[in-house]
Amino acid sequence: MGIAPQLSDAELVTLAMMQAMLGFTSAARWLRHARAHLRHLFPYLPQQPGYNKRLRKAESSI
Repeated sequence: MGIAPQLSDAELVTLAMMQAMLGFTSAARWLRHARAHLRHLFPYLPQQPGYNKRLRKAESSI
């Protein structure tokens, strides 16, 4: 089964939508911005490699 993710699928989709809508093309810049400004909304924000891995996995399951 594996380790349960600390970031839900809904939170991941929300972060990805916000990244796109705010025009961040770099995941690293987006996550830096999110850590600085959205910490109160997302108690856990993954590091860039984990974020990219989860997004790729979510894309392939569509």
